[in-house]
Amino acid sequence: MRSSVAFRGARSVWSAVVASIMASVPQLAVGQDCGTWGVVAQGAPNRRSYPAMAYDSARGVTVLFGGTTSGFNALGDTWEWDGVTWRLVATGGPSPRAKHAMVYDSVRGVTVLFGGTYPYSTIFGDTWEWDGATWTRVSTTGPSPRFLHQMAFDSARGQTVLFGGWDGYLDQRDTWEWDGVRWKRVDAPGPASRRQHAMCFDEARGVVVLFGGMLQGSDRERTWQWDGVSWSIAAEVGPGKRLSTAMAYDIERGVSILFGGYSDYYPTRLGDTWEWDGTVWTRLTDIGPPARSAHAMAYDVARRSVVLAGGGSDESTWAFGGSGGSIHMTPLYSACPGSGSGAVSWACGSPNGEVALLFAMTTGSFRVPSGPCVGTRLGLGVPHLQLVESGFSDHRGRGRIEVEHGPHACGGYIQLLDLTACSTSNTVLVE
Repeated sequence: MRSSVAFRGARSVWSAVVASIMASVPQLAVGQDCGTWGVVAQGAPNRRSYPAMAYDSARGVTVLFGGTTSGFNALGDTWEWDGVTWRLVATGGPSPRAKHAMVYDSVRGVTVLFGGTYPYSTIFGDTWEWDGATWTRVSTTGPSPRFLHQMAFDSARGQTVLFGGWDGYLDQRDTWEWDGVRWKRVDAPGPASRRQHAMCFDEARGVVVLFGGMLQGSDRERTWQWDGVSWSIAAEVGPGKRLSTAMAYDIERGVSILFGGYSDYYPTRLGDTWEWDGTVWTRLTDIGPPARSAHAMAYDVARRSVVLAGGGSDESTWAFGGSGGSIHMTPLYSACPGSGSGAVSWACGSPNGEVALLFAMTTGSFRVPSGPCVGTRLGLGVPHLQLVESGFSDHRGRGRIEVEHGPHACGGYIQLLDLTACSTSNTVLVE
C-alpha cells in the first residue's frame, strides 16, 4: 500500500492551498509572451484529426467544426472554447466532414466554412456560415469541390482567400476570394499546385502567408504571400519541407506561428514550433505538444494565445504564449524507483505570482472546491492529492521549486496551479 505522503513536507492539499490562495497573493498584470506551450483543457472535444478552427473575435470564442475519428468516421459537431471550457453548441449544420477550411469574417461577424470530404465517399463544394447560433448554407457555387485546401481572412480588404486543395484527382493552384455574397476566381500566377499547406493573414503587413504542403520541386520550402493583387515569394527557405501543418497569426507580437506536421511526405511527424516575422523564420521551443499532424490552430485575441486542438493521440487542448493561462512545467528529474531529490521549473506563470506544486497518484479532472480559484479543473485525481510545495514566479513568469521525494511518489503525477491566474500546467508523470 502506498503512503499518503509521497513527498517530504507534503500537506493535506486543500487546507494548505486555500490558505495560500487567501493570503496576499500578488495581483499583478499578466500577458508576457513567454513562448511556451501548455495544456489548457483535456477530455473534450473527443480525439479527432483534420478539424477546422477559427476565432470569433466578436464573441471571444474559438470555434471548432468536424474532423475525422481514428476509425475514419467524419464528424459534424460544432464546439466553442471560451478559454476555460469547451462547449458542444451544435450537432446540425454542414454535413459531417473533415479536411475542410474555416475562417472568421470579422467584417460581417460570421465564421465561414468551405469544402471538405466525408472519407472515401463525398467531396464537398458548399459554403456555410456560423453566426454563433445557427449554421446557414450560403452558396453551392464557386471553387470546385475539394478538400485539404486552406483559407485565410484578409481583414484589410474584407475578403476570405482560398488557395489550392485536392479535388480527388488533381492538386489545385487556383486562388479564390469570398466577399460574403459570391466567390470570385483571381487569375494570378503564384504557388505551385498543392494540398495540406498552411495559411494565415498577417495583420501588420496586410498579406496572406502560405507555407508548406504536398507538392514536388523547389517550391516546397518557399514562403509565399498574397497582397490582394499578386502572389510573391517572401522566403526561399524556412521550417523545412512539411505538409499537414497548421499556422496562426499572433496579433500581439506580429508574427505567424507554425507548429508540427509531417516531414517530407509522411515519414516523420514533427513537434517543432516556428515563427515568421515577415522576413525570417525562427525556430522556437520544442517543449510543447507531442509531435502531430492534421491539427488545427487559431489565435485567441482575448487570452493572447495560440490555441491548438486535434491531430494527436490524446484529447488535450494546448495554448502557446498567452496571459498566464498556459503555464508549462518541465519534468521532475527524480531517482525513481527509490528516494531522491529533484526540481520542477516553469514558464508562463503570472509575473511575481504564487504557484503551488500538487501531487496525486492518478490523473483526473478534479475541480478546486473553494477559494478564488474555485471551479478550476486540475489534471489530477483525488487519491492522495497533496500540496508538495509552493513558490513564486519571477517578473518574467518563470520559476523553480526544489523537492525531495520518497519511493511512493514514483508512478504518481504532479501539476502546477498558478494561484493568480487560476491556471494549470501540463501534468507530468514522476518516473
